[in-house]
Parts: sequence; structure tokens; C-alpha cells
Amino acid sequence: MKTVAEIFARRWQSDKGPEELWQKEYILRPLRLLTPDGYSLAGIYFQHKKSTADSQVVLLFQSGGSVVKHGEYDWLLKKAATDKKPVDFVSVDYRGCGESWGRVTQSYELILDGDTLYQFVRENLKKEDHLIAFYGHSIGASVAAYVKYLYPSRTIKYINERACYSMTRWFSLIYPKYGTYLAWLLRKMGWEMNTLVLWRYLAQGINLVVY
Repeated sequence: MKTVAEIFARRWQSDKGPEELWQKEYILRPLRLLTPDGYSLAGIYFQHKKSTADSQVVLLFQSGGSVVKHGEYDWLLKKAATDKKPVDFVSVDYRGCGESWGRVTQSYELILDGDTLYQFVRENLKKEDHLIAFYGHSIGASVAAYVKYLYPSRTIKYINERACYSMTRWFSLIYPKYGTYLAWLLRKMGWEMNTLVLWRYLAQGINLVVY
């Protein structure tokens, strides 16, 4: 059975080149980013061949357990490839996932990973906030919200796709018999992730929720 990396290499990096025309619009630049607490994150910068310094860049915050090479956002790259304005994309595997190092014990570590990606876009790609958008799916949408919350005065665009508004609330609904205990346990373990509470602080920039 082929690994995720092997399937990805066949689609994007084989001797025959990309399989589909839309993939030929992007240059893949592997990333290796270091978090402030010393973990190495693997990722990919999907740079459109026609992008310029003024092109938009979308930071893709993946769902839990996903890795960049799964192709979770291939549909988005496919649509962007046909747009008149070139758009770049960038994403990393959270620590403990895919080719990134370490393991996750509390939610703030995922937020630190997300902020590391954001700082890379700001400092290395030299993108100002009006050119930056966060797109998060599931727990990735919560991570993106928390990263944006760190910079309340900045006009970062934010798209939230199907994030539960609170991890504790979600477990309470899924397991009603043990909901109170599970909610208490998650809070003690640092996994509250209450995106709804943050919403009032995300006023700057354009925000969109997709369900």
C-alpha cells in the first residue's frame, strides 16, 4: 500500500509532472518552520506561477489529524487556479501529525503552530494583513480564530468552516450521560477551545462562517 507521501509525490512531483492542468499553475515549495517552543513543523507553500507581491495568500488550517499531503484543500486550489487574480496558499502539519515533530498535549500548542505559520507569512513572504486570509476547517477553524484573536487590531480575513463553538459543549451533546464530567475534564486538560466566546473580538477584517 502506498503512503500518503508517495501518492502526493506521484500527483505533484513525478517525472511526468502534475496529473492535472490546474496543478501546473502552482509551484510547490516545501516548508520547515520552527515554533517558539522548539518544534519543527512540515508544510507546503503553494505559490501560483503568476503571483506577485500584491497577491492574496490563504493560510489553510486543517482539521484534526489531517496533513497537508492528504489534499484536503485540493478543491480550493483547483478553483483558485482558474481565477483571474492569482492566489497563493500555505499550510503546515500540526505538531505530532504527518512530517511535523512532537506531540500535542493542550490546545494552546495548536494555536502556537498556527501563529508560527502566520509569522512566516508576515516575515518571510512579506505579506501585509490586507493580503492575508485564514481558512479553517473543523478544529482548524478554532485554531485560526484563536490566532486572529492574538491580533485584534489587524484586518485579517477569517473563514470558519464547521467549527464547533466549544469543545466542551460538543462533548456534552455527543455524550449527554457523561457530559458534565467530560466538560470539566477537557477544561482541566486545556481543551476548552470556545470559538463562540472569541467571536466578539474578531470584528476587524471580513469574517465568514460556513456550515
